Amino acid sequence: MEKLDDLERKVLRIMVNHSKLASKQLSIEKLCQFTGKREGRVRHVLIVLEQTGFIAVTSQLPFRYRVLRESEAPRYGWERMNGHVTQKGHGKGHGFSDRI
Repeated sequence: MEKLDDLERKVLRIMVNHSKLASKQLSIEKLCQFTGKREGRVRHVLIVLEQTGFIAVTSQLPFRYRVLRESEAPRYGWERMNGHVTQKGHGKGHGFSDRI
């Protein structure tokens, strides 16, 4: 079972939090803006997230995705706490960096 690296977790956190707050999906350009990474790196992260089962990409042009529900996504040591998915052992959501 492979763990996600920091950028992969960050992108997934952004996607999960945005899907809860907004009805409009994020574009790749917005993900680049929020992460400070170039498009190629963000696209690579999206491929990893899809291959590991955290998101389902439904369209490339325009980019459309679906964040999988907790029951659909692999566990990877993540638990749901206070409406957010946090990594085991990191306490109870101490700020944005602990949430996914």
